[in-house]
Formats: sequence, C-alpha cells, structure tokens
Amino acid sequence: MRERQRKAHSSRRIRVEHGIAHLKNWRSLARPLGRREHMSDTVRAVAGLLFHQQVTDLLSAQQT
Repeated sequence: MRERQRKAHSSRRIRVEHGIAHLKNWRSLARPLGRREHMSDTVRAVAGLLFHQQVTDLLSAQQT
C-alpha cells in the first residue's frame, strides 16, 4: 500500500514539476525583472498562452 501511495504522489508531482520547468522556459519567469506584485499576473498570462498553445497543437494533431 505504501508503494502505491508513493507512486501516486510521484505521478502527481511530476506533472507539476514539468509544468514549472516549462513555465521557466519563458524568460520573464526565469528571471523576473519587474515588480514582484505583478508576478502573479505574469504567471497567469503565460499559463493562458501555454494552454492556448497546447490546445492548438492538440487540435492540429487530431486533424492530421
């Protein structure tokens, strides 16, 4: 049972880690140059762009 719990936790965590790593590819998030109080707005904007890009890629892959 402990092994199953560990694997389930690891599976959830790896998705988050990959998401964070992908977001850090955006220069504005890798080294934030602006004011810290605007950082959450920047993260939300990049996440929205990333989501749109993934949906577009998924739709184009389904059409081919």
